[in-house]
Amino acid sequence: MRNLRAMLGFDVRNLAGLGWGALALLGLAIVLRIAGSFQTALPMLTTLGFITVLQPFTADALPGLRRLYVAAPVSRRTVIASHYLTGAAVYVVTVALLVVIALPWGDPALVGADEAMAAAVGAALIVGSLLASQIPFTVRFGSRAGIFLLLFLGGVGALIGWFTMDAHDERTSWIVTTATWLSAHPGLAVLAGAAVVVAQWLVSFVVSAAIFERKEL
Repeated sequence: MRNLRAMLGFDVRNLAGLGWGALALLGLAIVLRIAGSFQTALPMLTTLGFITVLQPFTADALPGLRRLYVAAPVSRRTVIASHYLTGAAVYVVTVALLVVIALPWGDPALVGADEAMAAAVGAALIVGSLLASQIPFTVRFGSRAGIFLLLFLGGVGALIGWFTMDAHDERTSWIVTTATWLSAHPGLAVLAGAAVVVAQWLVSFVVSAAIFERKEL
C-alpha cells in the first residue's frame, strides 16, 4: 500500500478535529475516578474512545476530503487501512485507560477491585465488538449509520432475551453452561473475547475496504 505512512499522519492530525472537547472529557473522567466515581468514569471513557475511533471514518463525509482522496496518489484501500490502524491504536489506548481506572488506586473497597476490572474488560470487549460492526455502516452511510447501530443493539438484545428466557430449556441450556464455565475461568474468557474482537475487526476491514472501493466519492 503506497503512501500509507503519509495517510497515517493525516489521520492522526484528523483526530485533533475533536479538539478541546475530547481532552476536557478525558480530564473529567480522570478527575471523577480520582474522586472515587468509577461508575461514572467508565462510561465516559468508553464513549470517548468510541467517538474517537470513528472520527477518521465520519470525517470522510466531508466534501473536501472526498476531493482529496480522488486527487491524491493514494488508493482507497490504503485510506481504509490507515483509518483502521489509527482506530486500532486509539482502541488500544482506550483499553489501557479503562484498565488503569479499574485499578484499586489504594482503595480496593471503593468499588471492589475484581468487579471494577471485570466491568472495564467487559466494556472494552463490548466497545471493540460494536466498533467492528459499526464501521462498515459508517463507511457506507456516513453520519446516518447511527440508526443501524441502534437496530443492531436492539436485535442483539432481543436475541439474548429470547435465548435466555428459559435457562432449563435444552435448546438454550448450553448458553448458561458456557457462561458458567467462562465465569470460572476469567483468563480464558478474556482471551476468547479478545480473539472474537480481533476476528471481527479483520472481517470489518475486508468489508469496509470493499465498500469504499466501490463507493462514489
